[in-house]
Amino acid sequence: MALRDVNMVPDEVLNRRYAGRHLAAWGVCYLLTLGFAAAGYATYVRTSVAQHPPALDEQQVRRQLASTIIGIQQKKDDLERLALARRVAGVATAPRALTRLAEIMDPAMWLTDLTFQAGKETRAGLLFNGRSVSHARLGAFVRQLGGDRMFRNVALRNATQLQGSSAANEPSNTVQFTVSADIVGD
Repeated sequence: MALRDVNMVPDEVLNRRYAGRHLAAWGVCYLLTLGFAAAGYATYVRTSVAQHPPALDEQQVRRQLASTIIGIQQKKDDLERLALARRVAGVATAPRALTRLAEIMDPAMWLTDLTFQAGKETRAGLLFNGRSVSHARLGAFVRQLGGDRMFRNVALRNATQLQGSSAANEPSNTVQFTVSADIVGD
């Protein structure tokens, strides 16, 4: 039989002994709860700070925006240069223009110099020098070139009659010429 069953020990003595145990158990639970709360808060702070960088002051924001704007401007300039290069070289147009020029040329004519020209605001163009056996064939060539839909603003800039030949395989009387034309595509 236990002491309690006999009720020999007064209740207040028993209650004092249980009160200490009771307070110790609740204190441990309270401390565990505070520990878990602190660990959760530390994890939240660590993950949220890593995902969201600290706020920048006004000067840092201005510097960051300025560098971004400079990067965008450089990319824009690169794209403009590429577009200009595409217009100038006419990635698909230049080979077709040369093919068309070869089809139009008279077999009694030959080119000595061919130059692609372009400005930022103008379209691609050709400037070429060559020789022809006669003024009549040169005139027919310029008319045919001017009538072609691939070329615009065809102009005979210079035509000079040469006496004698400069090479063994050239005819003795030739016409040296310079022609310019804009390439407009198909």
